[in-house]
Amino acid sequence: MKIINVLLTIVFILFASFQYNDADTVTWMLLYGFVAVMSALAIFKRYSLPLLLAGILVFAFYFLYLSPSILAWIQSGDDLMDQMSTNTPYIEESREGLGLLLGLIVLVFHLMVRNRYARMRKVG
Repeated sequence: MKIINVLLTIVFILFASFQYNDADTVTWMLLYGFVAVMSALAIFKRYSLPLLLAGILVFAFYFLYLSPSILAWIQSGDDLMDQMSTNTPYIEESREGLGLLLGLIVLVFHLMVRNRYARMRKVG
């Protein structure tokens, strides 16, 4: 489990660092940085239930907010690597939505592992 958490930490640090030239740099560095910190804490089995739940809520609501753009992209058949234009704003929002989905999956994973450890401590 430790190796997975180390890899998740590194990946989300890289994701955050790739945002330096984005129009909304601070937002994405904070979001990806949050997942990196939660993954780093998980290396040492330091899970914060309030932070995990808050993060899951933020990522889920933001993902739902962007879901119409994701549906528009799916219906369009466009490639996500295409240039964004005024005619295709859903491309950038779909990329952002998929990044949110990845972060959400990781946070839910950490919550599930945290809950498993909490049950094991009660039993043992």
